[in-house]
Amino acid sequence: MKRWVSYGSAAIKQEEMIQDRLFNSAVNEEKNEESLDYIYQLIEKDIMDDYLVNGAILMCEKATKNSVEIDGETYRTTGNEESRLRVNHSTKVGKQSCAVITDCIRNKNIFSFGNCMLELSGEDKGKLKANPNAKVLGTCHCLMKPVEKWDVYPRFSRRIFTEDGIQALTMEAGLFCQRGAWILPVTSGQEDRYANSLADLTEEELEWWHKYELTLEEWEFAKEFGLEKEEQFAIFPEMREYFETYPELQTGNTIFAFEGVGDYTGGKNKYHPDGQFGAIFVYCKEGELNFLTTQASTLPDKANSATIKDGIYRNVYTNHKGYQALQLRLYEDKADGNIPAVRLDGRIEKPDTADGVNLHAAGMIGYDSTYSTACLTVKLSEYYEFGSAVGFLNEPVNGKEPEYYYNLPVEFPGDVTNIEYEGYIVVDRQFMPERDRDTFLNGI
Repeated sequence: MKRWVSYGSAAIKQEEMIQDRLFNSAVNEEKNEESLDYIYQLIEKDIMDDYLVNGAILMCEKATKNSVEIDGETYRTTGNEESRLRVNHSTKVGKQSCAVITDCIRNKNIFSFGNCMLELSGEDKGKLKANPNAKVLGTCHCLMKPVEKWDVYPRFSRRIFTEDGIQALTMEAGLFCQRGAWILPVTSGQEDRYANSLADLTEEELEWWHKYELTLEEWEFAKEFGLEKEEQFAIFPEMREYFETYPELQTGNTIFAFEGVGDYTGGKNKYHPDGQFGAIFVYCKEGELNFLTTQASTLPDKANSATIKDGIYRNVYTNHKGYQALQLRLYEDKADGNIPAVRLDGRIEKPDTADGVNLHAAGMIGYDSTYSTACLTVKLSEYYEFGSAVGFLNEPVNGKEPEYYYNLPVEFPGDVTNIEYEGYIVVDRQFMPERDRDTFLNGI
C-alpha cells in the first residue's frame, strides 16, 4: 500500500486498519495465500474508497507532540501529531459534510499537528517570535504551508463532485505541505468505521454511550479531559440541542457553563460544603468541541450575593483587577450589563439584576472571601489554559504561565475594556443539586 514517495505515520496507520480488518474478518485458517491476498485487496478497497467528511483524522509525517527548543525558547504544543479536518458543505455523506480538494486552508480546515521537525529558516523563526500562540499550539500553527489543492490518486474510488462541481476527497488523497511533508488521512471521519472502538468500553461506559447517543468525537473529547461520571456525559446532548435551537451559537465562540457536574475541587465554606468548583465550562469554536475544564463555577461565594439567572449572554473584554477577563452582557442588547439575577440579601436597589458580572479567575474560597459576588469563575491554576484556548488571554508579560494573581497580567490588545468579544456564554443549571438550588436561588 505504498502510495506515496514518503511513507509516513498516517500511511502506516492506514495499513494497520487494513490488517486489523483482515484478521477480524471471517478468514479460514485453511485459506491459501492467494485467497488472503484477494481478501486483503477487498478490505483495502473498502477502506480507501471512503469519502472524507468533517472530523476525518489527519496526520503529518514531520510533526511531533514533543516540546522543542528554538533559540533558547521552549515551544510546547497541544497537538498530538493528528488534526481533525473541518469542513461545512451542503453535499453530505450520510449526515456529515463531504470534504473537497480545496479544503486545505491552515487554521480553517486543518489545524496544528504539533511542532514541526523540519529545519527552520530565519524567516520561520521570525514568524514564530511574532506569533505567541506558537508556544501553546505548536510551531505548525503558524508554519504550516499547504498547497492550494489536495492530490487524489484514485485506484478504487469513483470520482464524485459536490453541488458546486468540486471534486470530493477520499482516503486516497494526500496534501503536500510546502515545508516538505505529506499530510495524509488516517480515518475518513465516517463513524460507522469506528465500531471496533466500542470494544474497549466497559459495560457501564457502553451504557452511557447509548443513553446519550454520544458521537465518537464527543467520547474522545470527554476522555481527553478526564470526564468519568455519568452526569458529566449528559452535557453533550444538551449542547447539541442548544446548537439546534440557537444556530448562532455555532458561528463563533461559545462557552457552555453547566453547574452541578464539575469536580467540586477548591475551598469549602458553609455555602459550598462539597467544594467551590462544581461546574464544567466547555468551549466550542464554530460548533466544534475545543476545550473543557471541570474546575469552574457559576455561583457566588455566599448566598447573600447575587446569583445570575440561567440564560445566554454575550461578552466583552474587560480588565479585571489588572488581568484580562470577559464581562457578560445581555443576549439581546450587548451594551446592557445589567444581568438578570436573584438577590437573597434583601436589597431594594437593583433587586433582580447584577452588573459588572465577569468570567474571571478565582483562588481558594473562605468564609470571608470575595472572589465572586455574582461572577463566573475558573480555578486560578486552570485560568490561563482556559483563557488561552478560548482566545481572550494573550501571552503573559513575563513569558511564564501564571501561578498567582500578581503575574496574571497579560499583553492587552490595546484598551480591551468594553470591546466586544465575538462569542456567547450559556449558563445552564439543570444539573445543579437541589440543595444548591435552594441555597442560592430559592433562599431556603
